[in-house]
Amino acid sequence: MAAEPRQEKCLKMDSQEDRSVAIQYIRAKVDQLLTLMGTLPLRPEELDDATLIELDPIGIVAGSFEQVLAHLKQTNRELTLARNEIRAVFDAFGAAVIVVDKGDLVEDCNAQALDWFFFSADASQIIGHPLAEVCSCHERLLTSQQIGNRQVSEFIHDDRHYQVVISAILDEANQIEKRVYLYFDITAQKVTEEVLIAQATTDSLTGIANRRKFYSVLTAEMDRAERYQLPLAVMMLDIDHFKDVNDTLGHQVGDDVLEEMARLVSGVIRKQDVFARWGGEEFIIMAPSRDLEGMRQFAEKLRSAVESHSFHGVGRVTCSFGVAEYQPHESIEVFFSRVDAALYLAKGNGRNRVELA
Repeated sequence: MAAEPRQEKCLKMDSQEDRSVAIQYIRAKVDQLLTLMGTLPLRPEELDDATLIELDPIGIVAGSFEQVLAHLKQTNRELTLARNEIRAVFDAFGAAVIVVDKGDLVEDCNAQALDWFFFSADASQIIGHPLAEVCSCHERLLTSQQIGNRQVSEFIHDDRHYQVVISAILDEANQIEKRVYLYFDITAQKVTEEVLIAQATTDSLTGIANRRKFYSVLTAEMDRAERYQLPLAVMMLDIDHFKDVNDTLGHQVGDDVLEEMARLVSGVIRKQDVFARWGGEEFIIMAPSRDLEGMRQFAEKLRSAVESHSFHGVGRVTCSFGVAEYQPHESIEVFFSRVDAALYLAKGNGRNRVELA
């Protein structure tokens, strides 16, 4: 049986009224379709009635589709390029970056993070997993303290020093949605700081503490002795006739004697004692929790050890000792003046002896 021919649906325009209704209908549908597409290359109100009737509304919409698709393709290309550029910067960033959600699931991480904390694992093995499962040092990674508007902390991992700066990504309700962790390798900075501190607090010749370091530690120990009513004694020792060593044997031999003296005394003092080079051939020792008599006995022991030691290139060397115990409410200047007076008394009374202040 032959199929009946398809009947085209059309709007009847037998009268002027029907024509007006048709035009209104076409305008409404075209405007609706174009508005729905979000782009209006043609506006029905800009066309006269005859042209509007002759135009195919579907063709207008198809043209709009073509423009929209072309725009989307261009936008996608630009977005892809931008995403690739951002990713390249993200992976080339000198710091490790880890992004976690509210449940501490890893949402993203860069190449530096994979190298430092995930043993160069593939990102697919990390993203989507709890940080605690994929990183053995996760507790140190997440530990921080609030400093101003940032959370900052430092930790050591695989003999490297890291600083962590944490920022939060908030949702529309101002609640934390994600956290971004930035990890900076500050090992070189720490090494430099340690070198500068050592240079500022260590005697360059002997390697023991210098006057500045001793002064700062003594100030703290005086406060502690005052607060807890603990004894605290200081002795100063001066190498006898050291000028003769420099004048007859040369300054290099004199420096050797100073270095050897520092090693000798360092091997005798207690761990809690503080030993420093005061200047020239003078050394000073602070002994927390040791009273005047205990310090006198220690000074005698040290004096005997020095006297019986044979110094390379020189032989016998002796020292004079001045000893004093800190008195409550005494200023550091007065305390030092008493130690210094006891030392000069020892030198004036024949050297190679211990005197008390």
